[in-house]
Amino acid sequence: MGLLTTAARIDVNMDKKAKCLCGDYAKLQYITEKGRIADQYVYVSNVPVYKCDCGESFMTGPDSIQFSEQVRVGINKGLHTINFNG
Repeated sequence: MGLLTTAARIDVNMDKKAKCLCGDYAKLQYITEKGRIADQYVYVSNVPVYKCDCGESFMTGPDSIQFSEQVRVGINKGLHTINFNG
């Protein structure tokens, strides 16, 4: 499954941080991500993503799995958008 990012920042939680590969701390933000399977896609809203000032962004392992599952569910239901938490 390919992943394309279409980030529309919804919220920034300054208390939640994670260590980035660059050594700095990335801040937790809730964004809308575009996920796809083959030529079908769905937008997943409220996805928790850590973004660093160096330009890197990443999800935790469990959040990445949940994102993939929501993409699959959204596409199987024929939805254009779906919430990260269902």
